Amino acid sequence: MSLFKFLFNCRLKFRRFLYQNRYLIERMYSTAWFLMFFNIILTLIIRNGFSEAMLVIISICFFLIDFIRSLNKMTTSLRSFLLDSVFLELISVAVLFDVFNKIAHLGNNSYDFIIQYVLIVLAITISWSIVSCMANNKVATLANIILSTAIGLMIYIKDAIFDVLPDSLFQKYDSSDFLISIGYTPKGIVQAALNYAFLPFLISNIIAALICEIKGYWIDKYNDGKDITMEMIKEDINEKEVHSSNESVEKSREKLEQTQANIKMQMNIIDNLLARGFKLSEALELAELDEEVYNKFKAEK
Repeated sequence: MSLFKFLFNCRLKFRRFLYQNRYLIERMYSTAWFLMFFNIILTLIIRNGFSEAMLVIISICFFLIDFIRSLNKMTTSLRSFLLDSVFLELISVAVLFDVFNKIAHLGNNSYDFIIQYVLIVLAITISWSIVSCMANNKVATLANIILSTAIGLMIYIKDAIFDVLPDSLFQKYDSSDFLISIGYTPKGIVQAALNYAFLPFLISNIIAALICEIKGYWIDKYNDGKDITMEMIKEDINEKEVHSSNESVEKSREKLEQTQANIKMQMNIIDNLLARGFKLSEALELAELDEEVYNKFKAEK
């Protein structure tokens, strides 16, 4: 269970860092937004490979900054987790599909499509599990239950609708289609396509919910039931600020006491010099003390 403790501490430090630098991240977000908008205009005016590549790079940076910017809120609020995380997950699916299709140079045959589909499912499951682990466990668990239930209901409703739809609505598929040739009906092809569209999200949510249950067990048994919340992040930062402020006050007090001790010593030197017949101006010069400070300190005595 020491691995969970290490991950918990890493998450807490990272979340504190984000909270302490939230204004800097906001400025980065505004800059990335401006650059993306400017590059979109430039791409519309000058259509070339360089401007399109820059637009892709800036867009990726923008979404990463937006993810980091909203991470603290997204991982401690159920509403934000459901909206922001699902939106980012859908964008990730689109990006992964495009990346695997272009970079991996996968063909159009069924076996290459299966490889591509499996890679996307794995990537979605891993990324969603990481996001769920970073979130507050109660928020992530409840969100995954809601999403799994919603997807399950959508699949059930889809099956119920397809059961009453006539086969004649799906006769537009060519008989030479690969799936038709192995025994699928046109209606079955559409139904299978929808099932495969829902499946990655259902798998990722079920696995993430299982991981959250394991994480919840560790939190309850080994971490005194304490999970990361915004209150914990702010409280720890406030404690550090108070501690830092107390240290500053203590150092100022010590510096003041040292200064007063030095002035007292200089006053004693001046008194000895005056007793030996030195003029006040000569005594002040020898003791390296300002006359105004001397008069003020003398009046206080």
